Amino acid sequence: MGATNVDSLVGQLTLDEKILLLAGKNFWETHEIPRLGIPSLKVTDGPSGARGATFIDGTPAACFPACVSLAATFDRELARRIGTALAQETQSKGCYVLLGPTVCIHRSPLGGRNFESFSEDPLLAGVLATEYVKGLQDERVAASVKHFFANEQDTRRFVLNETISERALRCSEIYLKPFEIVVKEARPWTLMSAYPKINGSYIDATSTWLTQVLRDEWKFDGLTMSDWGAASTVACVANGHPSIVQHANMMISQRLDLEMPGPARQTASENVYKELKEGRLTEADIDARVRASLVLLERVGKFADRGPTPAERAIDRPEHRALIREAGASAIVLLKNEHEVLPIDVKQTKRIALLGPLANHASAHGGGSSFLTCHYKIDPLQAFTERFGGQVELTYSKGRCVVAPFSSPEFVADKSLGCEIYRSLPDFTAGIVNREGKQGFDVDYFPSYDATGKSLKTEQTQRSYFTTHDQIDIKTTAMSARMSALYRPTETGSHYLSLSGAGETKLLIDDHLVIKQDGSIPDAMAFIAGCQDELKAQHYFEAGKTYRIEVLTTMPSVSISDSHILDKQLCAHVGFVPQAQMEHDLQKEAVELAKEADVTLVFVGNTYQWESEGQDMNAMVLPPYETRSQDALVSAVAAVNPKTVVMINTGVPVELPWLDEVAGLLQGWYAGQEVGNALVDVLVGDVNPSGRLPMSWPRKYEHTACYGNFGLDSHYSKEVEYVEGVFVGYRHFDRHWKEEKEVLFPFGYGLSYTDFGINHFSVSGTFSKDAQTPLVEMTVTVKNLGSRAGAQVLQVFVVPPLTEGLERPVKELAGFTKIYLAPGEERQVRMEISNNAAAFWDESIRKWRVVAGSYSILCATSSHPDHVIDQSVIVIEEEFTMNA
Repeated sequence: MGATNVDSLVGQLTLDEKILLLAGKNFWETHEIPRLGIPSLKVTDGPSGARGATFIDGTPAACFPACVSLAATFDRELARRIGTALAQETQSKGCYVLLGPTVCIHRSPLGGRNFESFSEDPLLAGVLATEYVKGLQDERVAASVKHFFANEQDTRRFVLNETISERALRCSEIYLKPFEIVVKEARPWTLMSAYPKINGSYIDATSTWLTQVLRDEWKFDGLTMSDWGAASTVACVANGHPSIVQHANMMISQRLDLEMPGPARQTASENVYKELKEGRLTEADIDARVRASLVLLERVGKFADRGPTPAERAIDRPEHRALIREAGASAIVLLKNEHEVLPIDVKQTKRIALLGPLANHASAHGGGSSFLTCHYKIDPLQAFTERFGGQVELTYSKGRCVVAPFSSPEFVADKSLGCEIYRSLPDFTAGIVNREGKQGFDVDYFPSYDATGKSLKTEQTQRSYFTTHDQIDIKTTAMSARMSALYRPTETGSHYLSLSGAGETKLLIDDHLVIKQDGSIPDAMAFIAGCQDELKAQHYFEAGKTYRIEVLTTMPSVSISDSHILDKQLCAHVGFVPQAQMEHDLQKEAVELAKEADVTLVFVGNTYQWESEGQDMNAMVLPPYETRSQDALVSAVAAVNPKTVVMINTGVPVELPWLDEVAGLLQGWYAGQEVGNALVDVLVGDVNPSGRLPMSWPRKYEHTACYGNFGLDSHYSKEVEYVEGVFVGYRHFDRHWKEEKEVLFPFGYGLSYTDFGINHFSVSGTFSKDAQTPLVEMTVTVKNLGSRAGAQVLQVFVVPPLTEGLERPVKELAGFTKIYLAPGEERQVRMEISNNAAAFWDESIRKWRVVAGSYSILCATSSHPDHVIDQSVIVIEEEFTMNA
């Protein structure tokens, strides 16, 4: 179907049908218009896997490395291949739009959703996201680049107001830049708007961003959709007429094409007709929004060979398994390798101790939109055992600290779970049976507030968890629920229980009240993401006896979310850990195993319960925050074994108080379902580590530029100021070398098992107002000097001249490339950069400006001054400006 036919279809639609197409039909689908052959379109969450329509326990899917992991590869070609594979996964769920990638900037190491995005540097984020989008759309699956824009924190994100200077917004370094790169280079078919206000206005309530910048300046020709519940006003549908811009309601007027999810709220029929009647909206505005939806249907093939929405399928492709493993290993960053403790020579090693809470847990992904049901997950212990169980003795312990019994059956204050990094206890499943005698709980929903009378619905769940969040049939009518089962323990003890619910919630055992949550949870998103805090208690059980477990919960009496789509829901969870497991002194056991091992590997980090959409982190430390028992475990083990290597699985930097005590350190990120195999591949040298840090690694959170102005700092005020301006990440730390705030590890840093020679750096060309193509060309020769194949990442930074009265970063990343070389191989590498690398946004004249003076072009292996290999100078005789 061509453009003429799309226009013809628009002309055949009634006004009511057009209004219907301004919003989704339900949580994941758009409306169909059967009489005209207009099909529905289904979308799915990403960006590290296609989850499908179900939040919890959905159709199994492949789990790919998180975007921060992909950024650490610095590998354009790999990002393209990941995009292609994700397109295939998306189609397996009957979807043709993947909600990703996320390209917002890492402003703070406390960002709960940093793992889902790429980097602190917009060039790195934009370039790799471009390849990711191209890979998706090559398969006729639309990318929805998100969240446009400045969605750097999750605390109060639905109502947050961000104060940001125009220069930081516009500047070639920071917040708009990754979106600009993707829009201009990859031409994405959709883009998702963000929740927060910027300088007092929501994104869809001003013509600046969706109209002037996105469409007029960047020539974006795709569909814009709201983040779920982010549409702020009906008027965002119009085309930005001057008369409409003066009006407070501007959603349609600022060219937001699609409100999600459905059913419509801001673009409900009565709201649209009111705007039409009062002259703030025209039918031509609505036509333009509908046309964008029809063009998207055309681009993804819904008018051709992809008409009806197929059922979701779980397709476990071998090629995807291999790609995930390759990408996960390519992203791992070797941060320390004292006395070449790595790689491990398995043939010369008799005993390896695998310790820590993530040794037998595959921390494959973060929480929130990235959560999915993986086809499978491989943890490090499983990976080592499957490959080397017959060659070397493997010993294992979580290394949990002693936990004293709670003094009261009712939880008063959060207590340490040692190196068990549960935020809420694991599901209560072992020994649990429902009314049919099958494993799991019965859940009964009632219209009453006290779980009495005739139930509206009964379901069974194998987990000790339920929510009405995505149950449209009862979400507005169920006011209470009861989750119940019979429990027959196999061991006697005062076992540990946890409880949480949306509203008042009780846990009863044989009608005896064990835990009561009196009020409502503060934020429903934490519950949906599985990262809620819970009340905890102990209860005595006798082996062989049968107990009735009952959870009663009621609809919250107050709002539990700043977003209407998360408010007003029933949900509850009960967790369980046996007393013997919880209180056993496994740290002592871990130390004993470490003493006897040739090499000790300690696996620490976060899980989706700690690092998730919907929340920012409390501190730049490994959880649990109060006890820091993971840090204590590392120190205790390192004290008895000089060959201690630590593997960290997080999406953010954390404090490393034990760094000087260990021999080796690897950053593993969230590497997807093959996380265990990827780590083992690097540890034993099957893969030479080539990952580089896509962010700076501070020594302490207090050293960051946004300290005191991020996340929980704005919880009550709902206001945050981007006080650092353009000095984000290494742009801030570059001003603090040889000071207390000097970073622990610089942006772009990473070690290898081989050495490289970098020579013959040369620069030709100049920056010029007249050129339309890259102007500066660089060549450099790279040689692998070692006996192992490996990869080097070259980074080009531009140092601008000092300009009186103007603060600029010391240097900015202008280009990068990754070179894979066999032992002894030598290759010449060519890179190009353009005027953008020298320009800054001048707020006084609202143009890009390149000042006269000397510009140093640095060839480096990280942002650290000592890692500059060579440099050249370009002199600009006369300054010039460029239009936006």
